[in-house]
Amino acid sequence: MAIVSSVSASQSSGQEPASLSLRWEESFVVGQEGSDHEFSSISAIAVGPAGDIVVLDRANHEITVWDRRGRKIHHWGSRGDGPGEFRSPGSLALSPKSTIAITDRSRVSLHSLDGEVLDSRQLAASQLAVRPAFDSGGLLSALTLDLTPAVTGTGALKLVRLDDSRVIWRTDASALLTTKLFRPRPVMAQLSESRVVIGFDLEYRLHVVDLDSGDVVGEIARDVPLRRIDRSFTTRLRGHMKNPVEAPDGWSAIVSAAIMATTTMVANPDEIEFLETFPAIGDVFIGPPGNAIWVRRGLGVADDLASAIDAPGEAEVMWDLFDGRNYAYLGTVVAPDGFVAQAGDSQRLMGVRRNEAGTPLLEVWHVSQPEQAR
Repeated sequence: MAIVSSVSASQSSGQEPASLSLRWEESFVVGQEGSDHEFSSISAIAVGPAGDIVVLDRANHEITVWDRRGRKIHHWGSRGDGPGEFRSPGSLALSPKSTIAITDRSRVSLHSLDGEVLDSRQLAASQLAVRPAFDSGGLLSALTLDLTPAVTGTGALKLVRLDDSRVIWRTDASALLTTKLFRPRPVMAQLSESRVVIGFDLEYRLHVVDLDSGDVVGEIARDVPLRRIDRSFTTRLRGHMKNPVEAPDGWSAIVSAAIMATTTMVANPDEIEFLETFPAIGDVFIGPPGNAIWVRRGLGVADDLASAIDAPGEAEVMWDLFDGRNYAYLGTVVAPDGFVAQAGDSQRLMGVRRNEAGTPLLEVWHVSQPEQAR
């Protein structure tokens, strides 16, 4: 199956919204009913140097590795505190030699593709490992969130080289400690063997950081209007939270996320406080064509391409693409209906689609520019 997708806008230059047409060809799908593997919760995907796809199933505490044809070549992991076991695995990264780094609360563990435990790095109990990264030499770094403002004076987001505990980059993260919805979330992705991009999802501005020096060497940003969280939205969300079973399909996902985020903070939805705007960024990674930078647009982006949010879960998944060399905005594309990408390489995107029962499927697409667009 091949489709060509774009958004309905005229091509323009600079920061103005622009349509970008891409050709999508489905490669394979894993996890459909009756297959030899079913997922529970795909929380992270990474691509190895040989093209292998590594999938983290957080709810099942397991890792699966798939080759380019969609054949399962490794399957390991379980719940626990021992070697090869996880309590709350969150994200992963692959080194140039296919070593897998997995964050699990205050721990980052290192594994071979077949699951052999190679090493483990334990952070302080007050530090949360958000996202790992490897440089060209295989040195491991991790974005960490310091949750002890009483000790540090403020919450701190730090990029730390775990081999020597060197703090490469840091910024104030006190805003992350708010109890308001939708509270800020750190975003990080590896752009190359020497650079990562880091930021917060509430603003459309990400810093490009050199992994060796810690210098900010660029930024990925768009000057876009942000959508405010108005009374109409908060009233509807509070109402659906009180009776989630009857929440419309377009609201069910955001209601579930809001309940999970507030369960430990407030007992009554009417007591929930909201931030002023929705998140502007949902995710970021390198993908096709070539090594473009894909930035998922959040509900907070309110430019001319933004859709209404009467049913947040039904909004089109849109991506802004940037040049991987100079970080210039290239244009915006809409993903195939129901597909949410999580990782990519120079030719493919890997992500999640849910079937009618709500079960996640691993879906892989070859993505290229149509001949007339080149």
